[in-house]
Amino acid sequence: MRFSMIGLLLQILMLIALHTFAFQSTAEPLAEREAKVVALLKGYEWQLDEAAFRSLPDDCWKDLLRISKDKQYMKVIRARASIALTLYPNDAVWSRMHESLDDSGVRSGAAVVNNLVLRRRAVEQMCRTFGVARPHEVEQQMIRLLEDADPHTRVKAAQCMQTVMTEAGVESLKAYRNRLKNVVGDNNWEYRATENKE
Repeated sequence: MRFSMIGLLLQILMLIALHTFAFQSTAEPLAEREAKVVALLKGYEWQLDEAAFRSLPDDCWKDLLRISKDKQYMKVIRARASIALTLYPNDAVWSRMHESLDDSGVRSGAAVVNNLVLRRRAVEQMCRTFGVARPHEVEQQMIRLLEDADPHTRVKAAQCMQTVMTEAGVESLKAYRNRLKNVVGDNNWEYRATENKE
């Protein structure tokens, strides 16, 4: 009986050792892969290198998603990760972009300006990434943003709506431009910026 207990303990220890080894061998490549993704986000005159991202595993968007939210990375790296996410139009990326449009956090000073700039970029990214695949959902977000306190965000939303254009969007855009014209006139920069150029 004593030998069977020792045998059982040895088997348990071997299982623990195997499990630990297996965990380390899978965790290491994930860290290496994230390091490769971060390397693609660095550079003084950075531009999105679509071919380089496409050469990574198909699920590298998960790394980009993690990086875009992780405050251990500099803001510029997180912002570039958000831009790179536009290459991966899936539900998780949609949710992240949707979160980026939410300005519910209380901020002041420079943080307000940074938040506004990030939201404007999020509008552009959502429009570029999902305008064709999810036009109605994008449009609903943009209609909501036509009421935003930031005029630049309103302009970005209106410009996005001009690319997706459904019937409801046409009416909302027309109502928004009429409000602008009635309040500030048609010579206002915001009114002119939302003119349909086509």
